[in-house]
Order: sequence, then structure tokens, then C-alpha cells
Amino acid sequence: MNNLVDSSIKERIAEQRKSRLLPWIENPFKDEIEGSSGSLSHSSSVRSAYGGRKREQANFRESILNQGVPMTHKEELEIEEATPIELFYDLFFVANLTTVTAVHYITENRSLASYGLFFIILWFTWLHVTLLDVRFSRDSVYERICKSLHFIIMAGFSSVSTQWNPLDPGDVHTITALKTMTMALMLSRFMLMIQYFVVMLFARIKKQAMLPLALHCSTMAIAGSVYLGLYFAFEKGDPAKSYIGWYITAIFEACAIIGTSSVWRVVSFKKTHLVERMGLLTLIILGEGIIVMLKAINAIVKGTSWTVSLSGIVVASLAIIYFYWMFYFDYNPRNVHYGTIRQQIWTLLHFPFHLSIVLSVEGLRQLTTWHGMNTYINSILGEIQNDTNPTVIAEWFKTHFEILYAAGDSKDIVKGYANITENINSLVILNANNATSETAYPHMVNELLSELLVGVAEYYGIKAPKPTAMAAEMSRTEPFGENGPVGKIMKVFDLVYKYFYLSLGLVFLLLAVFTFLVRRNKDIHDYSSIALRVCVAIIMWGMVALQTVGPQGLYYDFLFSSWPIPQVCLILFIALVADKMLNYLAYKRAVAALHE
Repeated sequence: MNNLVDSSIKERIAEQRKSRLLPWIENPFKDEIEGSSGSLSHSSSVRSAYGGRKREQANFRESILNQGVPMTHKEELEIEEATPIELFYDLFFVANLTTVTAVHYITENRSLASYGLFFIILWFTWLHVTLLDVRFSRDSVYERICKSLHFIIMAGFSSVSTQWNPLDPGDVHTITALKTMTMALMLSRFMLMIQYFVVMLFARIKKQAMLPLALHCSTMAIAGSVYLGLYFAFEKGDPAKSYIGWYITAIFEACAIIGTSSVWRVVSFKKTHLVERMGLLTLIILGEGIIVMLKAINAIVKGTSWTVSLSGIVVASLAIIYFYWMFYFDYNPRNVHYGTIRQQIWTLLHFPFHLSIVLSVEGLRQLTTWHGMNTYINSILGEIQNDTNPTVIAEWFKTHFEILYAAGDSKDIVKGYANITENINSLVILNANNATSETAYPHMVNELLSELLVGVAEYYGIKAPKPTAMAAEMSRTEPFGENGPVGKIMKVFDLVYKYFYLSLGLVFLLLAVFTFLVRRNKDIHDYSSIALRVCVAIIMWGMVALQTVGPQGLYYDFLFSSWPIPQVCLILFIALVADKMLNYLAYKRAVAALHE
């Protein structure tokens, strides 16, 4: 008996040891060879790595209450969890996103467009790697080598973020960054070409997969060749226009891969974990948004203590991100078969969805910082609100400039501190001189106040666009004018306000489209849920109209108030409660239908 027990234990140990061994390369169609029920799916790789682990199935999934067409038991067994190496690759995506957000300041329309252009490249590169992984990835030495090369390519993307400016490649460093990006794209596509070619070699047992895989392989070869040509265009051609080739190629790649997968269902994304991968990336992007908000909280509390309004804004900002999570994941189409074409449309729409989330969260951060900065400015201005004594004013300037200089966050203050100190010391002299007291003294006060306000903005991490030579000269004569330093800061927040509400509206419009796509058997409750999301989008876009066509006084009163973020939070909360009530009513109706 003891010998049998010992033998059983030894067998288990041997199996455990064997499970830790990696094959040099795995056939993506191994299940086909062994005659199992598998298809061209990723499922077997997870089964081999994790011992056939299956998700628990609830009987409720098979009930009439399901939206769409319930999957069969066979189909559900095919869909497994994302592997750790896939999640590790997702972390490279979000690390790139965090890096470019930290170093690429959105201060004007061109920098906003430039940020969006970087996101396009990053997201579609991630998409193409993911589309291959969810169908054909099998854990092996070869697969891990391929992944390590994709990690290096992602690191290459990150290396260009500080010099990223394709709309204005005016210096040699920017052109070098664009060439580096082009080389990274080329290597990425050639790597995918090799991977598709290897899959095609294994597909000889399934002849109908050969042609679509050959088209996948050709698509990546063409794209890689185009990127190689663009490298030389950046070097010898017109850098200001060559970058357009990236985005034309990106459209071609996406249409070719998605279109091929739609025509040849043998390489479609059915019975894969594509829905889970999109959900996980959405979750990671929301997590990055929380990190951004926590950094903003750390920035705003260093200048002022907590107030009721500031606390409410911070809570409302975090609640908005939480509401994003609920609106998306409560209606995630897992365990629901809703059609191949719908699934691919749903997948591609995640690009504008993710970009809108990123921009709206960045808007949350900037508006939260804006309120903290204004709270600090109002507190220090209140110290000399009714004081006209030049000596007191000079001491006030000296005190607050010293605070900024000691902190070191405002580079302009640090660089020009000697000149600022000299100007402060001259205030009393200018006021005492009858010849300068009426003109030079007020101008010097305004210039110092302008420099102080810009220094406070930099102290809070707010960057204004660099002025041209002419604008810099005008800013010295009119520091509070439209082209002056303070005017530039205001323009930044005018832009933040605009893209915050526009991206919020787009998030909810896309949530409405997602709901429409994943619910095939729609009733009045489903259409009401869709309409609710569209209404939220319209309200958000209506707030942009307050800035563009509404009274300017009303707009600036609203912007300087504590309400922009809490108002959004309140609207989303009301929409969420209404949506849950609609869902409950739909449930009651379905239960009643079972007893008729």
C-alpha cells in the first residue's frame, strides 16, 4: 500500500516538473492533430500551461434572461483566461502611456493632436500583437523570445516621448525621434510577419487557413516595408508630411487583418479571449487614471490645506473613474455570442473609447489642479487685498517668491530669481519718485504679479506654451493680455475644459454603441439604456457650447467655481441609478414572462 502511495506522489511530482518545462516551439493547432474539439484558438496554450483550468459555469447563463445568444458549453470551454505574459505586455502599453502623459504637456491644439497621434501608434501596435496572441499564441521558448522583442519595441516607443512632435519637426532631435519611431514600427511589423509565417507553416493540417494566414503575413510585410521607406523619407524627404504615412499604413493594416478575419471565419476571433483582453486593457487604463489623479492630489495639497470644496472635487474625480468602470464592466459582453462582425466593430471602437478615457481623466487631473491652484492664489492675494503700502507689497512679493524659489518647481522663477529680487527692491524707489510713481510703479507691480502667478502655475505642474519672440516682447508690455503669460495659462485651461467635456461625451456615446452591439434581442428597456447614455453625451457636449457660444462671463464664473467636476459626478450618478432601475425592471419583466 505504501509503495502505491509513494508511486502516486512520485508521479505527481514528475508531472509538476514536466509542467514547468517549456517546449522549444508549440503547434498552434495541436488540438486539431490530437482530434479534440478545439479550433484555431488560444485555449489550448492556457490549458497546457495551467493544467486545464476551467471557469465555473453558472446555470443562470443558460437562462432566458441572458442578452444575445447564450454560448454553448463547448464554446465556453474554449475561452480561457489571458496568460501572464500577455498581461505583462499590457503593462508595457500603460507604461508608455504614463510616460508620454508625464512628459508631453497638452498646452494647445497642436500638442493635443500630437498626443493623439502618439496614442494611435501605441494602441494599434498593441492591437496587432493582441490579435495574434488571442488566436495563435502557445507558451514556448520561441513565443517568449518573440514577446521579448515586442517588449523592446515598446521600450523604443517610450524613448521618443520627450522629443515627440510630428506636427513641427523643426530640429534635429525631433527628426531623430521620428526616425526612431519609424524603425520601431518597422521592426514590430516584420516581427509579426515572421510570427504569422510560422503559424502558416503549422496550418498545413488545416488547408482553409493557409490563404488568410498568407494574407496576414503579406499585410505585415507590406506595412513593414512602408515603414522602412518612411525612415528614408524622414532622413531625405519632407519630415513635416512624411508622418502621415504612418496613419495611412495603420488604417490599411487594421482593415486588412480585421477584414480577412471577417471573410475567413477559420481565423476569426470566435472562441478566443479577445473580449477579456479588451476589458483588461480598459481596466489598466482606468488604473493609470487613478495613478494620475493621486499624483494630482499630491501636487495640490503641497500649496494649501484641505478645504471642503477641494475634498469634494477630489472625491468626485475618483467617483467619475469608478462610474466609468461600472458603466463598462456591468455590460461587458462576456459569455454572450453576438456575432463575428459585431465583435470586430466592438473591438475597433475601443480605440476612440480608450483615447476618450485617457483625455477625460487627464482633464480631471488638470481641472482638479486648477481648483487647488486658484485656492492657493486667492489665499495669498487676500493677504494684501486692501494694502497699498509699497514696502508691505514688496515684502509680500519677496516672501512668496522665496517660497517658489525654495521649492524649485518653477524653473522660470529659479532662472530669473536675481532679476526678480532686483525688481522687488526697486518698488519702493519707483513709488517714491514722482516721475515714475504713476507709470513705472504700477507696471512693475503688474509684471511681478504676472511672474508670481505663472510661477505658482508651474509650482502646481501647469505648463504654458512657449511664446514666440514677438509674443514674448508683448508679454512684457502687457503681462495680463491675451498673449501675456497669464493669458497663456488661461488658454491652457480653456483647452482643458473643451477636451474634457468632448471626451466625456464621446465616452458615453461609445458606451451607447457598445450596448447596442452586444444586445441582440433588444426591448424597450435596452433602448432606454442606450438613450440614457446618448443623453449623457449630449449634456456633456452642451457644456462645450457654454464656452463656445454662451456668455463669456457665465463660462468663466463656472470655470472658476468648484462645480465643473462635481456636476459631472452628479450627472453620472443619476444616470447610473436610472440605468440600474431599467435593468431591474427588465429583470422583473423577464421573470414574469417565464410564468405566463
